[in-house]
Amino acid sequence: MLELKFKTEIVHTIKDSDWDSFIKEYFPKSPYEGICCEEELKNGSTFSHNSAEINLTKSIKISDYLDGETSIEDMISTGDIINYLVTDTVLPAGLYNINIDW
Repeated sequence: MLELKFKTEIVHTIKDSDWDSFIKEYFPKSPYEGICCEEELKNGSTFSHNSAEINLTKSIKISDYLDGETSIEDMISTGDIINYLVTDTVLPAGLYNINIDW
């Protein structure tokens, strides 16, 4: 019989509205418009990202974006924001699933 190979890991499941509220409250000057808009996601979909630590240069770039100090041409992805928050120990490491339901 075939054996299914899989990896067990920590999964953090978040509602899109909770994610958007958290970003707006934590980074009020950020140009980030919300996960649906930023990632061009449809209703009923899930954004999935496995967190990873980032280097200092990338961290500074993301910090500047979230503080509203970087132009929209230098937009940062939702995955970058998750990595930044994990590296900065604001969020725990793991797989993040953000459920889109509106």
